[in-house]
Amino acid sequence: MKSGVYLVGAGPGDPKLITVRGQELIRAADAIVYDQLANPELLELAKVDCETIYVGKQAGKHTMQQDDMNQLLVDLAQTKAIVVRLKGGDPYVFGRGSEEGQYLKERDVYFEVVPGISSAIGGLAYAGIPVTAREIATSFHVITGHLSAESDDINYQALAKLNGTLVFLMGVGHLEEIANALMAEGKESTTPVAIIYKASTPEQKVYISDLGHCFDMAQQEKIKPPSLIVVGEVVNFHSTLDFIGKRPLFGKHVLVTRSRQKTSKMREQLQEEGARVTELPTIKIMPQNDEKLRAAIMNITNYDGIIFTSAVAVERFMAMMVKLHYDGRKLFGQKLIVIGEETAKALASYGLYYDYMPDQYSKEDLAKLLETVDASSYLIPRSAKGDKAWTQKLAEQHDVEVVECYDTVFEEEVQMTLYDLQDLDYITFTSSSTVHGLMHWLKLQGKDPQDFFEDKQAIVIGPTTAKTLKEYKIKASIQSKKYTTKSMVEAMCDIQEVR
Repeated sequence: MKSGVYLVGAGPGDPKLITVRGQELIRAADAIVYDQLANPELLELAKVDCETIYVGKQAGKHTMQQDDMNQLLVDLAQTKAIVVRLKGGDPYVFGRGSEEGQYLKERDVYFEVVPGISSAIGGLAYAGIPVTAREIATSFHVITGHLSAESDDINYQALAKLNGTLVFLMGVGHLEEIANALMAEGKESTTPVAIIYKASTPEQKVYISDLGHCFDMAQQEKIKPPSLIVVGEVVNFHSTLDFIGKRPLFGKHVLVTRSRQKTSKMREQLQEEGARVTELPTIKIMPQNDEKLRAAIMNITNYDGIIFTSAVAVERFMAMMVKLHYDGRKLFGQKLIVIGEETAKALASYGLYYDYMPDQYSKEDLAKLLETVDASSYLIPRSAKGDKAWTQKLAEQHDVEVVECYDTVFEEEVQMTLYDLQDLDYITFTSSSTVHGLMHWLKLQGKDPQDFFEDKQAIVIGPTTAKTLKEYKIKASIQSKKYTTKSMVEAMCDIQEVR
């Protein structure tokens, strides 16, 4: 990969619409300059030491002027090997990428352009509107909406005569002028119009009207940028081709509480069902008792089996195995017992498979299970905040060695406010620690938990988490059937389908 500046199209909004080449460059970048239309989730692909610089533009508001932005790219190229200019949509579709490219070329800075999916095509597709359709629209025309109807740069007379699809980008602020100009030049007032807000994102909204009424509708619905304006008969396909709006969690805002270190599998699962997801890292994992864990593993033959109660316990155990240069052969003959499918998946990721797993995550079910296992001594690597009464009870029947190999502590550095969570529908908890963590954060915000949960539904992964939530006088709305994030998401979808 050659050193220089790469103008990368980020697509219309859905981060999964980034190209393979674009993704490759983001991962390799030493600096990323991005705007408001590039989904911030794409920055999660970047290296830890990558410098990120926001230069977003909104109507009438500019974080940085274009001339300064051009020079910024040149300056960064002097000290950084790979500089990515991440632009919403496609760099050359009203993205001023050509200006940036020319500026770089004139100063002998190497640059490349990586095309992106333009919202003029991809945004319409996500709204169930084909940009062309046989016998209905055999051409399409993309126009910048930043220009007013009186501007000589837009030939409304020619546009009004076209039978193809008209797509105005960034034009919601001039909607009245656009509609009036097209009708003045002969376009029928009954011509279908769609306005697509935040196309291809979980916040997408599609408003349907016609040329004669679209401005009044936009005023009534208080439609804001970024929005696309589509004029033409293809708009009528929306009711049958819309697929995003049919996802069970579309339009729902879900808060996922998690630890700082772990990326959330649940986020992707929720997004697949159409949800808008906000992640709040309320806790962080702190390794501890390394020497005790090391000693237990080195003397693993002292035990007949190992009980893993969480995926984190598996990861801590296996990380120590790696440090000791041990592999799965070290565990030969051990009975491996796991609590929950997520723990089982974590174990399987290391090429190890459990021998036993109770049907339900409860002390009683595990005790019954152990009665069937041909073993008398167990090693239990676990959290320091685990239920000590449970292990004491277990020790009455078996020889048990508990190693508290990690602890969960409150995450104090959370870059989020209550404003970001004002329209939540669901709050998810995958452990008691995440419950305590959110309550601690709410206390720091000066917010009463009962008030916060008043119009929201709490989804928990199991009875222990539900019990912890109840300690704060909050009842879980749903407890998943299985102890997996997938089951939690399915439970939310079931609610929506019933409604």
